[in-house]
Amino acid sequence: IDLTIDSMYPAYKKDSSEYYYGNDSVAVEIVNNGNVSSEDTTLFLQLIIDDSIGSEQAGECSVPSLYPRQSHKCLFNLTMIGDFNLNASIPTIFDSGNDVDVNDNWVYEEITVVAGGLFPSITLNHLSGSYNTGDIIEFSAQVGATAAKPLSYSWWLAGIIPKGEGRVLNLPGTELGMGQHEIQLRVVDALGNVASASRFVTIYNLTTLTAEPVVNGVALTTSNAALQYYQELPRLSVDYNLPHEVNPLMLFEFDVISTDEDKPDPQTEDISLQLNFSSLIPDSVPYDSLQIFRLNDFGDGLWEDLQFPDEFISHNKNSSSLSIASGGKFLLVGRLPPIEVRAENITLTKLSGGHIRLDFEPLGDLDNVYFSGWRVMKRVNDNNAPMRHPVDASNEQENEYEMLYFTVDLSSKVDFWLDPTPLDDGFCASYAVVPFDRQGITDWQRGNVSGWHGSGLPDMTCGDSTPPFSGVTGLSASYQYRNETKCYNDYQDWDMCYVVNVTWNWPSTTELLRFNLYRLEIMPNESMNFTFMEPLAVNLSGAPGESGYWNETSFDGILPGHTFFYVLAPIDEVGNVNLQPGTVSDSFTKVRIENDFWKYNQHIIPVPPPPEEPPYGVDYLGELKSWMDDSRFQTIGLTALAIFVINLITLPILLQKRKKIKVKIAKLNPSYGEDEL
Repeated sequence: IDLTIDSMYPAYKKDSSEYYYGNDSVAVEIVNNGNVSSEDTTLFLQLIIDDSIGSEQAGECSVPSLYPRQSHKCLFNLTMIGDFNLNASIPTIFDSGNDVDVNDNWVYEEITVVAGGLFPSITLNHLSGSYNTGDIIEFSAQVGATAAKPLSYSWWLAGIIPKGEGRVLNLPGTELGMGQHEIQLRVVDALGNVASASRFVTIYNLTTLTAEPVVNGVALTTSNAALQYYQELPRLSVDYNLPHEVNPLMLFEFDVISTDEDKPDPQTEDISLQLNFSSLIPDSVPYDSLQIFRLNDFGDGLWEDLQFPDEFISHNKNSSSLSIASGGKFLLVGRLPPIEVRAENITLTKLSGGHIRLDFEPLGDLDNVYFSGWRVMKRVNDNNAPMRHPVDASNEQENEYEMLYFTVDLSSKVDFWLDPTPLDDGFCASYAVVPFDRQGITDWQRGNVSGWHGSGLPDMTCGDSTPPFSGVTGLSASYQYRNETKCYNDYQDWDMCYVVNVTWNWPSTTELLRFNLYRLEIMPNESMNFTFMEPLAVNLSGAPGESGYWNETSFDGILPGHTFFYVLAPIDEVGNVNLQPGTVSDSFTKVRIENDFWKYNQHIIPVPPPPEEPPYGVDYLGELKSWMDDSRFQTIGLTALAIFVINLITLPILLQKRKKIKVKIAKLNPSYGEDEL
């Protein structure tokens, strides 16, 4: 039998030399170094306070039977502070025999017992300190290893509301309520020392987020909240500068907003969304190509990858997961197959003034939301270099066409375009119609060029802005007065009974000509232009060489006492009108409308009354009397009388003044004679 006290040391740390006040502060280890099992025994520990008076504190520890090489540790309390002698011992005599080595059955050490610090802290079962209202929150108290035991623990909400006691506190999230809360731990040691620690926890509501049929999810919020959701197609002509193999598919904005007026900030965390894109993107987009990027703004096209802990996973075409720490704007991208559209049967129609009308037949998936429309390019030269068809064009040529010849973008279902820029005489044009997507990227492989016949260089179409100079022949006009009671009864005005008839012979040329008819009241000349005049009739035409006519009545403005000029302005097959009548021979005729009413109605002219007898039968006096009634004669007579009276008064005065001046001059210079004056 050989029981040995192997070691005695501070329980908190084996290699330390400091002993701390409190329960279970001293550890003593016993080892059975014999070759037989030991009997149950007792380990004694003596804390000698004062050797001179024999004062001590004793402790005991039961040691069970130990197999050879088996050890056992006993813990003892230190309940006094100061310098002491510590003695541990075990018996040496047993029922089965004596211990073979009594020197290792005791150990002695001089120690100093001090009080250890509390150093309290709180640990949580969730490291983040974030919980939802359905969670159980576990608060665990931690103290320094040398704290003076026994210890008492108490828990307080905000430092004033007691919540429980003990080293561990479990609280349901519903008891605290949504928001941020402070939990305080207070620890009291065996010496009555008090220390405290605090920890904040945030209780979130597990808010359901829904925007059917696309979005279902949840988010942790500190208030009642709802999902603010917005989606739109990628902005037209915004370059998102994406990798070559993916295309922009959809723009999203997810945000969680508070529905509590007193809590405007929901303090959102951990937004988890399940997304169903089947109603938004074509089935032809592979689900494994889908990615989501963050955007600063929908309009600038600047994106960035999701940063941890944000994550996007596409499971299948009906289900994807998006986990984000906060809301924001996002760009969904994926591998979009080519849009199957094409422009067929391109035709060019010449119009007046050198203008061109472009018609084509848009075919294919025109309702595809990612198809934006048709890009028209126009190349003009002297009929020697049309744009090549995509079958024959190189990538460099296509890029050149877009850079140099872009003209206009048309919407997806528009099938014609009127070119607002006319072609000058001698110049021709070639047009290309190419589909483009929402980013403005063209697909030349599905484009087409005007004048292409399946191979080779396409034909070009030249403009025609020259008006025709061929006119009608035999242009003449006459009028007729309808002296009919029916005409008068219709209008109650005999001046409304005139009819003008204009006749001519259509040109015998094979050129397809039409004419506009104008009526003027001034004679046309070479400088006159009818651009802003309203024609009487438009697009008059007839068989070559045959007669044509035009009739007008007073209801159309034909009145007596007026002269009218009728002009026929030629129009060629593309609509060019010669609006300068002076440049076309035999292009106008004249008719004067006389007042023919009295010609047919002499019988209703009244007989003039006989002339009055002149005064005293003298014709001269009769004429004088008639003149006296004329205001002009009265004015002349009064003027002559006034001159006569003025002369009658002023001539004597002037003669008297002349006589006085003559006398004065004679006195001053007698040499002047009367004749000289």
